[in-house]
Amino acid sequence: MADRENAHPPQKVVKQEVSAGIIVFRRTQDGPKFLILYHGGNYWNFPKGHIESAEDTLATALRETKEETGISDVRISNEHHGYGWFLFRDAQRILGKYRDSQKVLGQAYNFLRPRGKHPTKRPTAR
Repeated sequence: MADRENAHPPQKVVKQEVSAGIIVFRRTQDGPKFLILYHGGNYWNFPKGHIESAEDTLATALRETKEETGISDVRISNEHHGYGWFLFRDAQRILGKYRDSQKVLGQAYNFLRPRGKHPTKRPTAR
């Protein structure tokens, strides 16, 4: 009879999912606005999708963006329930529980931010 204390519980197989997409943005007077697609059920995210066999990440990103947005005139495919153009702080809030998407959004925002501009310092009282 096998010793129950030495028995190992079955291990869960974790399947890693890799997708590719593009951060679509436009510059406005208020700052860059990011295109985020609404998938329904309180799920918003960037245009992205699964990498198909014999496809590299750039090809996937371009294909998915075109499929999901029709980027030339920003058409949204039937797989989405809507879209919005959001300033960084609003996009962060909408992507709240999707940490990977928030991270990518932050990287895009930092890349787009004007360089050499520092917040104005308040004069100190003497």
